Amino acid sequence: MMPRETEPVELERDIDVYDFSSDSWRVLDVNPDWDELFYQSGVSLKGNSYLFGREVTTEAEVGKEDLLVTEIEDYLLCFDFTTERFGPRLSLPFNPPSPIFEYLTLSWARDDKLAVLYSHYDTYETIEIWISTKIEPNAVSWSTFLTVDMSLINGLPDGFSIYYEPRSFFIDEEKKVAVFFDITETETGCYQMAYIVGDEGYFKSVNIGVILNSQLIAGELVCSSSYVPSLVQLQD
Repeated sequence: MMPRETEPVELERDIDVYDFSSDSWRVLDVNPDWDELFYQSGVSLKGNSYLFGREVTTEAEVGKEDLLVTEIEDYLLCFDFTTERFGPRLSLPFNPPSPIFEYLTLSWARDDKLAVLYSHYDTYETIEIWISTKIEPNAVSWSTFLTVDMSLINGLPDGFSIYYEPRSFFIDEEKKVAVFFDITETETGCYQMAYIVGDEGYFKSVNIGVILNSQLIAGELVCSSSYVPSLVQLQD
């Protein structure tokens, strides 16, 4: 089964679950308490789904129509398929320096661990990766895995921006590296790329191959963290 969030015409959000055994969707009797739910970047772990949620606090400004964002709280939610309920909000291991745009994506590591990648508009050249030391539907704890300052890396490919948002990633704890997946568009075509980063400015780019289906350009690049590391040979 898999959950999804829908917004009917009256803008009341529903949570639907798809049951593969019956090939049908059904609406769950749950009351969402989040402003945004990022189900596109969710991952499955121990039979549950983990997703990012966000609460945005705003206030009105005198003489302006748009609301001022005063605080953003990002957190993790666990959807338990056994109970078909969301667990409590689980804390993430970082504090945004200001209530403006930040970038988050989830992955998983060996031994049933979650990995979260984080960057913020104020410090966009820095990418932080954390891994869970404990992960349950109602509790989580984190430790730092890798912090990368893209502005300090020499030998970046031409046109590669230090303000970088990987579409997906996985980590190799043994080699202390992360592999970012993205798409690069050139005059000759679009290519799937893997960027391997590590401590002390280590960086390597790998051209996985040309994208023949243009519909894949806007999609997410998905990797299996449990198996992909064995397919990429890392040079010491």
